[in-house]
Amino acid sequence: MRTLSLVLLGFLALGCQQYAEEAVEEMAPDRSAQTVEADFEALRADWQALAIADDAAGVADYYAEDAVFTDAYGNIYNGREAILGYLEGSFSTAGDLMIETTDIAFHGDMVAGYGTFTQTVAGPEGDMTMTGMWQTVSMYQADGSVKILFHQSMLPAEPPEM
Repeated sequence: MRTLSLVLLGFLALGCQQYAEEAVEEMAPDRSAQTVEADFEALRADWQALAIADDAAGVADYYAEDAVFTDAYGNIYNGREAILGYLEGSFSTAGDLMIETTDIAFHGDMVAGYGTFTQTVAGPEGDMTMTGMWQTVSMYQADGSVKILFHQSMLPAEPPEM
């Protein structure tokens, strides 16, 4: 019985060692804060440039296949194709887009960021300026690229009168 226990313990240890080696391979490579900030800034700048150029497909490529986008009015778009449809409609009525990053945080392959945006949109009485906030959660991919998993735009609400 003791021999059987030792043999089983040996197999268990080998199995754990193999799992530990696989887990190490799946972990994110070490990235400096400067690298992550530069990658995130490049994504933000490219997103803005493509949006200004009305390239909805180019912007949509920055989203993961199963990404979720919530627009400034609370409408939710699930998946890259739905996000592309939203972007095609919104880019045609907006211009003068300016996106600024306030801050980012990262852990492993995940990067969260938030900031502000300003753009001109066509309204029923002419062009108007829309100013809001955004937040994203993005993930580094195996090829080193960054894909957006979650994107939310928000318009600040007026505080209630007291």
